[in-house]
Amino acid sequence: MGNSSSQKFKIFVGIVAIIAMASVLKSFLIKKDQKEVTRIKNERTLGMISKLMILPAEEPVIAIVKGADQLRKEQPFYANVENGDQLLLFPRARQAIIYSPVKNIIVNAGSLTVNDQDSTESQNKK
Repeated sequence: MGNSSSQKFKIFVGIVAIIAMASVLKSFLIKKDQKEVTRIKNERTLGMISKLMILPAEEPVIAIVKGADQLRKEQPFYANVENGDQLLLFPRARQAIIYSPVKNIIVNAGSLTVNDQDSTESQNKK
């Protein structure tokens, strides 16, 4: 009888381990798929914008605008921004672009200001 409950426990532990491994694998695959979807969306966005203007030869950081009302109040650069617009930042080229995928227009483009003093201070702390 003791041997039977020991076997049941081993089977139970084995099943739990398999479920845990399957869950980890599923999570990994979902993250991988999400990265691929993001990459494809970014490529599509860059393709659309490159038809409207010449883009810097670097990979941009792309963000979706979610607080348009607040951004409009804080910075003139965002005067015509709407939720859902895309902000593209090209750090090396020091360029920022706001693109509206709904209207397929460049809402605004301008120079990206990088505070060299902050980056110098952070490098000195290393």
